[in-house]
Amino acid sequence: MIRLVRQLSRDARVAMIAMVATATVSACAEYPENQPLETLNEQTGYRFHALEAGGNSESLFVILAFSGGGTRAAALSHGVMEKLRDTRITWEGKSKSLLDEVDVISSVSGGSFTAAYYGLFRDRLFDEENGFLDKFLYKDI
Repeated sequence: MIRLVRQLSRDARVAMIAMVATATVSACAEYPENQPLETLNEQTGYRFHALEAGGNSESLFVILAFSGGGTRAAALSHGVMEKLRDTRITWEGKSKSLLDEVDVISSVSGGSFTAAYYGLFRDRLFDEENGFLDKFLYKDI
């Protein structure tokens, strides 16, 4: 075994040592067990009923769900939100965009970039300059 190791190049020996060290260190990892809750208070924490009203109607409930898939998913969700912004509806006698009626956005992975940007900056998601397109979608990451 030692003769075989000596025949390896220096880079291969360094790589093998790194792999053995990584395996050794990761084998020692220990994670504490989460303690169960003693009580559950339904009135605290992040719950939909505790959120502030966003000014949209209570009679129309719109949920968006954006999937993952990297930049492709972010681009698709951006396009969906653009179309919702451009789609005008009349609801309860008021004209508004369908995006104004969105109550909840659920997202994972790539779709979360668009959802988070919209959650933080609202209509700046659609800014032509210095918006989501320039800061994320058109970047070579």
